[in-house]
Amino acid sequence: MPATETRTEFLMPGDDELTLTELLRWQLALSAMLATVRRRFDRSWDPAWGSQAARELRATSPFTRSDDTPWGEDPLATAFTVAGLACEVALESTDAVQVLLCSRPASVIAMDTLARAALEAASQAWWLLDPAIGGRARIVRLYLLRRSSAVRLSTTADQLGASDLHVEYGSPVEQIDAFYLGILGLKKELNAKGKWAGCEGQRPFNYTARAEKFMEEILDGEQKKTAKGPYAYFSGGAHVELWRILQGRYEAPGTDGRTILTPHVPLQAVRSAVATCVDAVLYPAMRAAHLLGWGAALTQLDALLGPLNAALGSAHP
Repeated sequence: MPATETRTEFLMPGDDELTLTELLRWQLALSAMLATVRRRFDRSWDPAWGSQAARELRATSPFTRSDDTPWGEDPLATAFTVAGLACEVALESTDAVQVLLCSRPASVIAMDTLARAALEAASQAWWLLDPAIGGRARIVRLYLLRRSSAVRLSTTADQLGASDLHVEYGSPVEQIDAFYLGILGLKKELNAKGKWAGCEGQRPFNYTARAEKFMEEILDGEQKKTAKGPYAYFSGGAHVELWRILQGRYEAPGTDGRTILTPHVPLQAVRSAVATCVDAVLYPAMRAAHLLGWGAALTQLDALLGPLNAALGSAHP
């Protein structure tokens, strides 16, 4: 994968007000990026001949199931499909930020919530599409992701009093274990207390750690120290923390002499949401294009970074 310029850094919003100039520039930049990514990825994720993904499919397909039949392409192809779904969620969240930029740019906390969703989706796709692992490890990661999701779905179902929720929205943990451990023959790992801990050297991430890992890997140099920052900051908006509400207000004297809280649109708050959405869409898409051997798509996506950096970099106070 070619070296690319990284731009996102965590900047606490200052007092500078968002201006029409920045707003229009970011609207145009985001719109162009979304159009390009959708045009390039609006098709099946079929790997090109000779690509890393194609080699992995050839390597894992002959592995034997418990009934002595080959794995086939489905287990690994499913990992690519799930990564694609996560990329689509990042796109949808960024689409919504674009809508807010065009209609309600003062809705900064809503943008924070969408940026966090985009970041979480991107971190899942990024982890699944890691070019440093092989096909079997990629299938293991899919198993960990599906199992963790099933555990959370079970907890949600219990809290809702809807015990059959997994029938509509997923599979129970036992069914997922039966497929990956029983049928495919993956090897689970237990902790010191004898409880499930991971599989074949892979460990599941929680939301925060996975988002931090994504940011750490796309940032450069000293910026890596801020890898925890974006997720923590956007969580403040998603949880509607008081400090985050107050960042969108400033004190001003009222006509009756009392101090009133006046809404404003901090430039850096909007920029942080837009910049994170750009990263959440572009970097996993570039990693996917690299893995699938889509050279033309990778070149075009890489070419977007310069103009995007210029548009967003100009927002510095």
